[in-house]
Amino acid sequence: VAGDRVGFLVTQGGVAVVFLNGKEVVSESTSISVDAPLYAVVDLLGNTDAVELLPAAVPPISKVDLACDTPSTITMQGFSRKKRGRFVELSEDRMAATHTGQVDEMHGGLIGDGPLALTS
Repeated sequence: VAGDRVGFLVTQGGVAVVFLNGKEVVSESTSISVDAPLYAVVDLLGNTDAVELLPAAVPPISKVDLACDTPSTITMQGFSRKKRGRFVELSEDRMAATHTGQVDEMHGGLIGDGPLALTS
């Protein structure tokens, strides 16, 4: 739905958590390692035609054991101009992306321009 806020968090213990409008909707133990750099990856296909990064957003940590004192912070500066599908248009500051192709056309993916950093 337009205006929904979706968050994705990987805890120090490798648990992946998805938030929708500030509420935890999925939490699964995974084999994701936080010892290696993690990058933001977005796919603008299906019902999603635009996204915007919210670098000041924080997860509702009262619901999640982060195993650290503070939540992860984003070190990327925006979406990568070079690592995006041909039907993705970026805003001037690279914080927002829009799918410009037809609904059934591929090439709607994009990647952050740097790794996400963990704080401990």
